[in-house]
Order: sequence, then C-alpha cells, then structure tokens
Amino acid sequence: MNKLKESHFLSYMGQILCVYSEKIEGKGEDAYLCLANEKGALIGCFDGCGGIGSRRYEVFDTHTGAYVASRVTAEAAADWFLRGCEKDEQDIIISRLSPEELSAEIREALKACKRAEKSSSALKGSLTKDFPTTLAIAVAGMEGASFYWAGDSRAYILDEAGLHQMTTDDVEQKDAMKNLSDDGALKNVVSASRSFQIHQRETALGAREILLVCTDGCFGYLDSPMAFEMLLLETMERAQNPVEWENLLKERIGQYAGDDYTLMAMILGYEDFKQIKQCFKDRIEQMREGYRKQQGKDNLSDWWKEYKKEYESYRGVYYGGDN
Repeated sequence: MNKLKESHFLSYMGQILCVYSEKIEGKGEDAYLCLANEKGALIGCFDGCGGIGSRRYEVFDTHTGAYVASRVTAEAAADWFLRGCEKDEQDIIISRLSPEELSAEIREALKACKRAEKSSSALKGSLTKDFPTTLAIAVAGMEGASFYWAGDSRAYILDEAGLHQMTTDDVEQKDAMKNLSDDGALKNVVSASRSFQIHQRETALGAREILLVCTDGCFGYLDSPMAFEMLLLETMERAQNPVEWENLLKERIGQYAGDDYTLMAMILGYEDFKQIKQCFKDRIEQMREGYRKQQGKDNLSDWWKEYKKEYESYRGVYYGGDN
C-alpha cells in the first residue's frame, strides 16, 4: 500500500456494500455500521443472540435484549472509531484502535442499558445473558487492516487467491466447515452480564482487496465455505456495477437464509467494477473446476482439506489471548 503515502485513504477506498434483511420486519436482531474518513474506514455487523437474549423490555419499546444489544454495541463501536480518528493529525488509525478500548466502550453502553432495565419490568421470558450480541468489525487505514470479533460472526478478505477468513469462531470446534453443521454453543459473546473478550487480528493490505463482515445468516445455511465464496463470485460475475452486486447478494442469500442476515463489503484499490470482474475471472474458473471435480462424490471433505490451507491461513498478527 505504498502508493497511499502520496494521498489519503479515501483515494484507495471504493464503494461499501450493505446487504441487510430482517426475517420479521421491524424485529430484526442484526445491526450494521459503516464509517469512513480520510484516515480510514470501518464496516461492522452485530448479531443479537436471540435465544439467550429473548427477554423483552418495556423501556426499550418491548424489543428483546438481543435487538437492543446489537444496536447499542454498534453505536459504541462508532464512538470508539471516531475517538481513535481524533487522537492525532497524522493519517494513522489502526494502531490507535485497541480491542481493550472497544470492550470498555461497549461495557459502559451496556451498563446504561442495565440501569434503564432496572426500572422496567420484563414482559416475557428469562435470559441467560443480559443484552447479548456477536460482533465482527473490519477497519482499514493507511497502515493496513485490523479485524475485531466476538462470537461467530465472521470477517473475510476476498482477493484473487480466494476467500480468507480472518476471524475464528468462538466455539469449541475451530474448523470453519464443521461449525456450519455442528452448531456448537458460543463460548464468548458481548453481553452486559458476563465478561467477554474482543479478539483482534492485524494484517497488511495489497493493492486490491475486498473486506467483508457477515452475520451467520449469510453463511450458516450453506454446506461449505466454498459455497459462500462461489456465491460471492457468481453474483459479482452477473452484476454490472456495485449496486447490482449488492442487490444480487441480497436476492441469493434471501433464498436460503432462515434468519436475519447482514453482509458489509469494503472495496479497496480497484479503479472500477469492470476491473474487479476482470481480476476475479481466473478465480471464478478455479472454483468452477473445483465443483466439477466434486461431481459424483458423496461429500466435500477432500476439497475442503485443500481449500482450507488458504482459507484458514489467518494471515497477519493475532492479539488477545487464546483463539
């Protein structure tokens, strides 16, 4: 990203896509966030945990704790990003956005929810955690990119070598494909009632890349990470511009998702959408060849063993304890 030394971040960033849908209109427990300035940009998705956050609150217009948590956490992340941008006048943002400060910002916001809740009676249900949500955030700046997460929402880099998951699901099983069918219990989510950890991974960026964050409604109903990459590439191939790509993604994900779903994509370094499509032509053919080789086979396990070497390479430096 040396060319960025000659300009500010917005000259490197293209468009940001937002794909969002509620299973029940007005009741969706996902939330999203998008911010950009000359220092950097942030995309984030937040999946309120409906099972353990199903309690409803009069003080929050009878919305569930999960609904409130995703939105309050998104607002806290926005404050954290903007405060980091104000710390100095130089074009530096990544090194000034710590997961500890993000955790502190979120805890204070959720404590305020707890204080408001104490004066309100619950309308139904009980909950294991107060105001629980996952989060996945990608921040890109002059120095590179940094990814922050808690729970099983995922962040990725999509480049000409394929799809790379930059987060690891907070469940016992660490294999990204097995997690699609095992549905293991989450070991770590943001909440007001228990301690949580926000993980971080930093990486350099190439000349052209696409950063993505997604809630599990986007990928959790598919049979493999390969299928998710193929969905991204096939909709890209059909589209004539970023808006069409966004609409096609929403249409395709909506065909199989059984839950709310959110996908944010940040396009970096490409001159236009025509160049994006040209750059990914070879990768699309590689993926189609992979599927052709699977014809007649009972499962995708052999292909996954090879595919995961790149997909789960987790490039960059991880911070924040065991993962």
